[in-house]
Formats: sequence, structure tokens, C-alpha cells
Amino acid sequence: MDSPYERQDGLYCVSKDPRDAVVNVVFVHGLGGGGYSTWDCGAGSDLGFWPAKIADKHPRCCVWTLHYQTPIFERSPLARSRIDLLDRAVWVVQSLLQNQVHARPIVFVAHSLGGLVVKQALQFACSLGPPEWRRVWDQTQAVVFLATPHVGAQLADVALLVAGVVREAGVLTRLVMRPSIALKNLVKNNPTLRYLSDWYRDQAPEHGIQTLAFSEGRACKGVLVVDESSANPQVANGRVIPLPEDDHISIAKPRSERHLVYAGVSSLLEDLEKAAAAGAGSPRHVLPRPDKVTLARQAENQRLIDALCGDWWERIMLEGASAVSLLRIAPDPLFNSLILGGTSYDAEGEPSADWSSVIARVDQEGGKLVIKYVWTGKHRNPKIAHVPFHGFGAMRFDAPADPGDPVSRGSGDFWDVDESTKQTLLKPIELRRVTNHDDLRTAKHGTKQDIKALIQRMLAPASW
Repeated sequence: MDSPYERQDGLYCVSKDPRDAVVNVVFVHGLGGGGYSTWDCGAGSDLGFWPAKIADKHPRCCVWTLHYQTPIFERSPLARSRIDLLDRAVWVVQSLLQNQVHARPIVFVAHSLGGLVVKQALQFACSLGPPEWRRVWDQTQAVVFLATPHVGAQLADVALLVAGVVREAGVLTRLVMRPSIALKNLVKNNPTLRYLSDWYRDQAPEHGIQTLAFSEGRACKGVLVVDESSANPQVANGRVIPLPEDDHISIAKPRSERHLVYAGVSSLLEDLEKAAAAGAGSPRHVLPRPDKVTLARQAENQRLIDALCGDWWERIMLEGASAVSLLRIAPDPLFNSLILGGTSYDAEGEPSADWSSVIARVDQEGGKLVIKYVWTGKHRNPKIAHVPFHGFGAMRFDAPADPGDPVSRGSGDFWDVDESTKQTLLKPIELRRVTNHDDLRTAKHGTKQDIKALIQRMLAPASW
């Protein structure tokens, strides 16, 4: 069926007249799904496209459905999408802001991978995005997870194995069937998922976010895609409801209003409608307006950005060896934040990887200027260039005595999740601003030998 909700990626309003709404409800589909097809219960059911049924039953809720591309396999040799969990989460937050969803209390209903996208979007909105992103976190009242693999799914392991076998069959099959980036996000015990799971478990209850989770009880095509332990978000006072008659697909397609998924969502919305209409609930219901304080904070944020922008040496200190990155910190005007990116060099002075930030935020903490960031990288070695290489970290700089002086030194650490070596390492770093313009010219335009000599000199402790 050609649905207007699936013609292109975006956030679509399902409600016919949302003007009097007091709560926003956002449906987020999962792997291989769509903004309509995931939630369509079929012509023979009582509910049909059930987000529309929710909109009719709850006229004080504005119902939205999110559509985005999440293929299980890349079937075209030209399909080289690099949109992964981190990139998609950034897109989701910006879509919510663009559609003013953050102007009312928010409830997310998320299926499978969609739950991970929601959690990552909330984590960015809470602590890593620009100041206006915080409003998405502040307005989130509840998240309903439908068979979300909080620590990865068995399906991803099975599908990756199948893809590996198929790829061995010949050149043509290797071209037409490759595991998608979205599928690789779901490998069980993925370190990024473990970190995200711990973060949501701790932060959601502290901020009063209600969590309701449902788990599938039937195999789908012979596979129990998300078992009950993986579907449990481990949130204090959270509920996990097993559904013995539903598989991974049907759990998002309730058959009637008596189905526990539909009834649970409807009951939750009824409570929030009453609270919002009565003006009750937490202060998160109030959307802050730009005022002198907000404008002053934005100006201060810009001052911090200006103090940190430029070229920097980053010394990565490892046991028995060291490495160096030449990185650039640049302004990101769209998000009133920063963009980080650079090239890493090994102990021999050879370039080993290129990396850049997915999102970064600058703050002041304890008298220091702090950049918190999430990054992705690409190995220079062609044999492992396709292997995911990513992480998150923090850089801390001493604030200058005179606010007009440049910042020249810093330190910090970052997590390196390198799936080529199956290792997750915490790496301490030292930072020093590049002040020698000859060194910068050599790094950018010098011969291979000149660059190696420069890097080996920068690796020496005396240089720091």
C-alpha cells in the first residue's frame, strides 16, 4: 500500500485537528518497518492503522508517526548509506524540534530498533546537544517499548551469519546483499547498546519518565527475535509485560482495543491528558521561553566555542605505545556548538584513521571548559576500512585567567569501540594547541617523510 506516511523520511501528523492537544504521541518504527506498515493491523482488524484510532479516541493528543529508512540488507551495489544509530538519533531530535513537538509533553511508542533510536535521541537531547535540544528531554513524559532489544537482538546475529554465508557464494551476491548499518547496530551485547541501556536505566526514573515495556512470546519465522531479558529496560519501577500470543511483528499490530498494547498506551495517555489539562505534573510541562537569561547563556556558549576553535595536537597515551591525532575544532552554527575531526597517526608516524564528531557540546564545569562528544571513524587500512569504529569522550581545558586569552592546553579521555579488534578501551589524552604554523603546513602539505618525522617528534614526551 502506498501510504503518504512512507513516501519520504520525515515526521507526519496523524491527528486531524491537533490545535487543542495537550500531549504529543510519537510512534517510532523499527528495523525493516515504516511509518504506516509497522502499525497497520490489516483491513480485517478492528483497529486498522491504530495510531489513527488513538488519535480519534484521544482528541487532546496530537499523534505523530515517524518514517525513516531501516533496511535489514543493502540490496543494491550503489546503496552505501552511512546512517547509523547515532546519526539517526540526531536527525530525530532535529525533526521533533522542527515540528514543535517539544512544545507539549511527549510520549514515545517505539517498536524494536525504534526504542534504541528513541533512547539515543533522549541521551543526546539530555547531555550532548545544543541547549534547545534539552527541551525534548524535559518534555518527555513516557516511553512505551515494544520488543526493543536493549542489549541487542538474536535476529542481528542470525542475519549477520546468513549474510556472511551468502556473501561467500559469489561476487554478485556479495554486491546485492550486504548487512545494513541499521542491522549492525543490533548485534547482541554491542558496547554502545550496553552504555545506552545503563544511561537510560539510571536517568529515566530520576527525571520522572514513565517506562512501559512489552516482550514477544512467540517465534517469528522460527526465531524469537528479542527474548524477555533483552526486552527488559531494567528501569526501577518499570513494568515488562510478556505477550505469549505475539511475535516480533504482531506485537506492534494490536488486534483490538482489548489488546494489552493498545489498552496500555490508551490508559497512559488518558492519565497524561488529565494531568496536562489540569496543569498538574512536573515542571517539565512548561516550555521555557527565550529571555535575557537564555540569551546570555547562548552568548556565553558562543564565547566558549570561540575560545576552543582551532587546530590541536591530541596525544593518546597507551600502555607500551602512544599515538597522535591532529584535529580541528570548528564552530557548528546550525546547533550553536562544535564540530571535531582529525587524522590519527600510529607510533611510526603513519596515518591510521580519520575521525569526526557526530555531535558535540561545550560547557563549563568546575572552572574548566568541557567538550563532550560522540564520534565515528574510518580505518585507513583497506582490509578493515568497512569495520565500525566509534566511541564517545570528553575533553577538559583550563579556562584562561583573562577571558580574552586563548585556551592552549587540555586533557581528557575517550572510549574507543573498535569492532575490528573486538575491544572497547578507555584512552586518556593530552591536548595542545598548534602554535607552530610551519608544523601545520607540513602536516597538510608536506612529503610523506616530512609528515612521519613531524609525528614522531610530536610523540616524544619532550614535546609536551
